[in-house]
Amino acid sequence: MTLAEDGAGWMVVELEGLSATLFAERLRFEMVWSVENGCLKKQTVGGEPADKVNLIVKTMGDRVVEKIEEISEDRLVLLDPDGKTRYTWARVR
Repeated sequence: MTLAEDGAGWMVVELEGLSATLFAERLRFEMVWSVENGCLKKQTVGGEPADKVNLIVKTMGDRVVEKIEEISEDRLVLLDPDGKTRYTWARVR
């Protein structure tokens, strides 16, 4: 996931197995993002392959708000809206 200073962002997802067969082995989601009240708000605005990204967005929604549990120069930890799942992102230099 890459978050640019101007509020644009993108995320590359690589799938395996049945998910890769149903969707694609590699998806690129384009998004806009902001931080509000200690949460990262993301909205998917496009992606490739477009038909597969659109299907996922239609099924799962185009927006998510995740609580920021930890943020530093090298690490970002987000809490899913389910209140249990954590996503840890590490900076790649």
